[in-house]
Amino acid sequence: MERWWAWRLTVVAMVTAHLAPCRGVDPENPEFSSTTLINNVVVHPATGRLYVGAINNLYQLTADLEQESSYVTGPKLDNRQCTPPVTTVSCKDAKETPNYNKLLLLHPAKNQLVVCGSLFRGLCSLRSLDSVQDEVYFNDNKGEKSYVASADETVSVVGVMSYYKKNNENLTVFLVAKGHSSLDNMKLISTRVLEEEGDWDVFENIIETAAVQSNPFNVKYAHDFRFSFKSNGFVYFLFSRKLNSHNHKNFTFISRICEEDHNYYSYTELQLNCSAGNEFSKVLVRRTSRSGCLLLLLIFIINQTSICFL
Repeated sequence: MERWWAWRLTVVAMVTAHLAPCRGVDPENPEFSSTTLINNVVVHPATGRLYVGAINNLYQLTADLEQESSYVTGPKLDNRQCTPPVTTVSCKDAKETPNYNKLLLLHPAKNQLVVCGSLFRGLCSLRSLDSVQDEVYFNDNKGEKSYVASADETVSVVGVMSYYKKNNENLTVFLVAKGHSSLDNMKLISTRVLEEEGDWDVFENIIETAAVQSNPFNVKYAHDFRFSFKSNGFVYFLFSRKLNSHNHKNFTFISRICEEDHNYYSYTELQLNCSAGNEFSKVLVRRTSRSGCLLLLLIFIINQTSICFL
C-alpha cells in the first residue's frame, strides 16, 4: 500500500512540474511540455481551457492541451532590494532576473486571469482569459501596498477568489496566503481588491488586522502554504510550519475563516496528524473532489521515508 501511494505521488509531481519535452504524442492522450518548470495550472470550468504558469512563461491551452496563446513573463531587469519600477538608473544592481509564477486565479465575471510572479516584489497583473497575450492591467508604481506575492522563489503562495461587502454591494476580491522571507511584508493572509474603489487601488490590501500577521521573529516558523479553497461559506488554508528556529520538525494545519468575516476574527487552526507522535508531519500535495454537497479533501503528509494519506 505504501509503495502504491508513493507511485501516485510521483505522478502528481510529474504533472505539476514537467521538465523534459515529449518525444512522442499520443492523440488519445495529448501532452503539453513547457520549456521551463511549471509552477501553477488552473482550469476554466466553463471552457475547459488550461492556464499554465511557468518560469518566465505563461501559456493558454485548449482542453486537448493544444497551445492557443502564450506570453513571456521574464527574465526582466530586477533586483529584490529595489522598489519598482526598476531601471538601471533607479537600481544600479539590477540584472536580468527570472520570473517564477506564484499564483494564477480565474476571474470569469470580468473574463480576466490574475497572474502573480516573483519579479518586482511580487506584483500581479490582469490578463484576458481569451488570450493571455492581452494585458488588462499592470502598474508597478503603486508601492508596497501592491506587493501581493513573494520575491523569493522558494516561498509558497496560494489564493482563492472571494467577495467583500461594501455599501450593500459585493466587490470581487481574492485572499492570498503566503510564507515569509526577509524581503516580504508581514501579512501571512491578506485580502486584495480587483478593481479601483474609492481610495483603493487594484491589488491593494484592504484589511488591516493582526489576526494573521507575522512579525520579524516569525521567519523561524517557516510557513509553507499548499492549498486554499472555499466550502459552505468558509475559506480554508492548508499549510505546514515549524515549531521554532531550533526545532525543524514540521507541523501541518488546516485553518478556516468565515467568508463574510472580513476582519478574520473567526480565524481558527486545526493541527493534522497521521499518528500520535506526529511522525508524518509535512503536507506535500492535495486533491479535492465533490460528490453532491460533500467535499472530500485528500491530503498527502510525509516524512523522510513514508507517506500518510488522510
